[in-house]
Formats: sequence, C-alpha cells, structure tokens
Amino acid sequence: MRNIKGVTSRCVRVPVMRLIAVFITVTMVISCASMFQKFQTGTVANVGVFADQTIAMLSEADFGFSDDQAIYLRDFWDAEYSLEKSFMQNRNQAGNFFRDIVLYSLNLVLIVETKPSSQDQIKAYADYLGNFDDKLHTKLGLKPDHYDKMIEEIRSSENLLEALQAAQPIINASSRYMNQVLDDLQKSLEELVIDLEKRIDFRYRDVIHFQKVLEEEKYHILGAMEKLYWANTGDMEAYKSLINSQALVKKSLIPEGEPTEDDFVILGKYLYARLDGLDRIVQEIEPDWELYRASHKELDEAHIRALDKISQARLITLVWIRAHQKMASGVSTPAEWFDIKSLPKQLIEQGASSVF
Repeated sequence: MRNIKGVTSRCVRVPVMRLIAVFITVTMVISCASMFQKFQTGTVANVGVFADQTIAMLSEADFGFSDDQAIYLRDFWDAEYSLEKSFMQNRNQAGNFFRDIVLYSLNLVLIVETKPSSQDQIKAYADYLGNFDDKLHTKLGLKPDHYDKMIEEIRSSENLLEALQAAQPIINASSRYMNQVLDDLQKSLEELVIDLEKRIDFRYRDVIHFQKVLEEEKYHILGAMEKLYWANTGDMEAYKSLINSQALVKKSLIPEGEPTEDDFVILGKYLYARLDGLDRIVQEIEPDWELYRASHKELDEAHIRALDKISQARLITLVWIRAHQKMASGVSTPAEWFDIKSLPKQLIEQGASSVF
C-alpha cells in the first residue's frame, strides 16, 4: 500500500520515467556515434530494440497491496510490524531486480553504440559485468572464482554476440535469484494476509460475537413461529415443541391446560415483539458489521491482486531471460525475442495463469 496510515510502503513500480529519460539520453548518444559503428547495422538496431522492449514490458510491472483502492485496510497496516517489513523488503528486492535489468539493457545499448570497435565493446561489456561486487555473486549463487572465469571467457570472445552467449549463465542465474525472491515475496504476502485477517477479527470481535448470537436467536424465534402456526392448526406435537423452545423465554405466557386461540395470539405477539427487538439491535450494530465485512472483502481483493502481480513478475522474468538468450544466439528478428505466442503487453495483461 502506497501510504497506508502515512507510513506504509509505496506500490513497487520500476522508476520507468527516470529510466526512459536515461534511454532518451542513450538514444542521443547513439545518433552522435553512428559514424563509428563497426557492428553490422542489424545487430545495433536489435540491441536497441531489446532495451526498448524491456522498458515497455516493465512499464506494466508493479506488485499488489497498493493503497489506490485501500479504504478500510489503512487502519490495520503498520509499517513497523515485522510482517509488513518482511513483505516490503521482499517487494523492494523484486523491484530492484527489474530496475537492474533495465539498467543492464540500457548499458548494453550504450556500450554497443559508443565503442568504435568490436574488441572495445567486448572489453566494456566484460568490465561492466566484472564490476559487480561479491554480494551479487552470493545472490546469484555463483562463487567468485567461477564468476571471474566467466568474465575472462567473455573477454576472450571474438564478437559481442559470442560475449553475450558467454554471459548467458549469469543471466540465467539472475532468473533463478528472481524466482527465489518472488517465492519469498509470496510467502511473506500469505503470512501478512493471515495476520491482517486476525487483526480485523480482533478489532470487530464483539460485533462478530453479537452478530452470531443474534443470528442464532433470530432463527430460534422463526422456528418457534413456525411451531406456533402448526400448533394453531391443532398439531399438539408442534405445541409441545413450542413451549419447550428456548425462544419462549417468558414461561409465564404458557397457558395451563389446553391453549385457546387467545393464548396463541398472545404467544404470537410475544414472538413478533422479540423478533422486532432483535431487528433493532441488528440495526444498531449493522454499521460496524458492514465495516467488518468490507475490511475482509478489501483484503481478499488486495490479496488476489498481489498474487496476480507476482505471477506477472514471474512471466516477465521468463520472457526477458528468453529474449536475452535468443538475442545472444543470433536470432535476427527482434519480434521473435519477446514473443511467447503474443506480444509482451498482452502476456502481462492476461497474467500467467495459462503458463504456470
């Protein structure tokens, strides 16, 4: 939630506008550097399309629990609670991953378009990947010596496509890392939702109790009124059941001997009066009961949206990794990189239910 109670986290959205500004700057550099290009024109354009499609995909990416629609949950969210902190931390890690792959894509374009030779591009690319610290190696599950060997293999490549192929294990490792982050995010989401449900129930515990009691009593009275109807037709078994009913609290109304029509009228008025009294109590607690139900409904909806966003994030990660792999393998048609039976935006809009 973006600002629940004034301190809650913002909806994680890749800072696309800022990154697009960087992309525009890169594009200006491309125009100035075009005379120095020694890569074939198709390859240069493809790298640009790769970055462009990456930004287009991630402009749709965010993770649920936004306060855009939050009305009732504001009172139950506290950014200082451990569960909220855990959720926010995992959510931020997922957002940082998407930010990083956009920056990677833009840096790739910058390297290709501003370096005058293939070897300069390879060196710049290897330097860029080699500057990541040991923390990243740990996150990706790659030992530093193994990572260094891959960097050396990249440096020894004959052209950039070969260097991209040599770097693919690093890209694949980032995908595994992202899926673990999303697993942790989903786990923290489920724990948070369960706890928020408990907080809502605790806040409205008295309303829940009285609502339950009133519902039970209402049906006891309605049942007694049904028995009264049959007793008035001469069904003495129904009458016996009526006078023993817990709905008939005022036992002094039970006539001695055979009941008369007047007795049935008195009993009917009594039951109607009880039902009317219950209805007045229900009206008194109705606003709080509606708040309770609305809070749970809003939580359910936020939960579903967050799960959907996590599924979309898994899909985006899969699409991007495959796109990078296809680009590195020399697939010359950019439309084939991000295409999994439909365009990236359509995939995101449809969600990942058909894939996972």
